[in-house]
Amino acid sequence: MTIADVTTLAETTTAAPTVRVEPRARNAAIIAWTLAVLFVTAAAELNIVTLTWVRVGGREWPQPGWILMIALSFAQTGLVALACGLGRQHLALRAWMFVCTAAITGFYLSRGGEESRMGTLMVMLFFYGILVLTGTWLLQLRGWRLVLAHEQQQTRQPPWQFSVANLFATTTCAALLLGILRYVQIEQEELLLDMVVSGILAVIPLGVGYLMLTRQRPALVILGIFGVVLATTFAFVNFTGDYQDYQSAVFAFFLMLFTSLLVFGALVIVRLAGYHLVRGNGKG
Repeated sequence: MTIADVTTLAETTTAAPTVRVEPRARNAAIIAWTLAVLFVTAAAELNIVTLTWVRVGGREWPQPGWILMIALSFAQTGLVALACGLGRQHLALRAWMFVCTAAITGFYLSRGGEESRMGTLMVMLFFYGILVLTGTWLLQLRGWRLVLAHEQQQTRQPPWQFSVANLFATTTCAALLLGILRYVQIEQEELLLDMVVSGILAVIPLGVGYLMLTRQRPALVILGIFGVVLATTFAFVNFTGDYQDYQSAVFAFFLMLFTSLLVFGALVIVRLAGYHLVRGNGKG
């Protein structure tokens, strides 16, 4: 055996095994950014149309535009919170995206005739989004993670690390949040009730998101969403003390229904794109 044969044999035995990467997994970033652009464009157009509808038609019962405007505000904030909690982008990007979304959405919701409650609405949306983020973190602690189809066999999520850059981004976002809350006026009298309403609404993106992203059967998804709507409606009318008011009960039902349908519609696109939740061993 010659020296060349020995060298060739050594290179063959020490060569690293090739890993086949699925095209869909390789294009995960492109798919994610494409979905983000489409969602932002659709949300902006729907926000403009709904705001115009409310400004023209008013907020008096039974004006459905005001209900849709509230549902749209909470649905899109909940979806952004889900994306920030389950996503794998840089922590600074996710933190800024969450803070900006909650602040802009609170300002948008106040333009529908609630200008004096802009600060309170921002606090409601911040608290609502934090609850949704907490739910996604609990899922991750139990081993769940969001992946693209066929991706869980090729990639592993890196361990969570808190770097100096992440610490700086988090403190900057916290300072921005405190600055916003100090600038705006907050109604202290109804703040506790608003927090309770935010907690009830936070069940919707978490419940619908879990049903959709764990690839449940369609019949179970429909029953689950209907159950979420009924449960949140019942909790809303009881905690607000309006269970004897027929109009308030109908308002609460359609608010929960519209919010659930908006979250469901967005997650249908996410699910068709191939994203889903898997747990530990890669089985959803």
